[in-house]
Amino acid sequence: MHKSTSPMNDFHVFVEAVQEAPLVKQRETWGCAGDDIEEISLTRPASRAYVGALEAAIAEPLRAPIEAGYEFTQYWDRINYDPRHVLPFLLDLLVCAPRDLRVAYFGGHRAMFDLLRVALRRIGFEKDILVSRENAARLGLAPDEAGGAALDEVFAANIFIFDCVTIKGEAFRNEMSASDAALVDDLVVSFYRFVDDERARSGPPRRVVMINAIENRFEELVRKYLDYARTPFSTRLRHGFVRRGEKPGLLQARKQRRARRDLRKWMIFTAASEKK
Repeated sequence: MHKSTSPMNDFHVFVEAVQEAPLVKQRETWGCAGDDIEEISLTRPASRAYVGALEAAIAEPLRAPIEAGYEFTQYWDRINYDPRHVLPFLLDLLVCAPRDLRVAYFGGHRAMFDLLRVALRRIGFEKDILVSRENAARLGLAPDEAGGAALDEVFAANIFIFDCVTIKGEAFRNEMSASDAALVDDLVVSFYRFVDDERARSGPPRRVVMINAIENRFEELVRKYLDYARTPFSTRLRHGFVRRGEKPGLLQARKQRRARRDLRKWMIFTAASEKK
């Protein structure tokens, strides 16, 4: 088949004897007819934009290596992260995405939000991060400072990021403040809405990225609802797509609602009143 004398390698037939370039009879079906083909630049590779964005967002290098260890009984549900460490892994998931996609952020960690915002602008994302009014208040943003405030617009995004730490960027404790409990509840309710919207819609799946949803209470959401990559613990990321299945019957749907309610309660059941 691949020998030099094969008709498929006949220079005369396939080069000299060609009378017209278009394949008239096959133009509607051959190759990638009707498909959007991504254009790439060989002189400006994505790696250059990636490094430039990191340099712009992270003002200075770490002064010392970050050391992390894990032992279940000691560290489960007590994991924090440094945004400067997480940003390279997070940006790696986004640097090759079309620049007209919208990114929605759920959480209250201003340091992580600011780094991500700067990095996305630097790699050329055309529109700002979508944040709900409630999350904008947690982040200390003006209502119109982030890209969009209405919930319906936020949930129409293409990529969803859930930041599973407190406003101070710490792991949620068993006894948490009322504001942190409200943040957990908002993260869970927003995640459930995203799952339901994703299962109800048609079209290509939308990526979801969970920051710091490893070896803590939030990983239960990942395991139950996502087809995800088992990324290393050190990345602090879980990412993937909503697991879709057949539409449940009435009894199964009732059981699922009860399971969701119980999980939601479990994730904030030890929340204490705001201490003075």
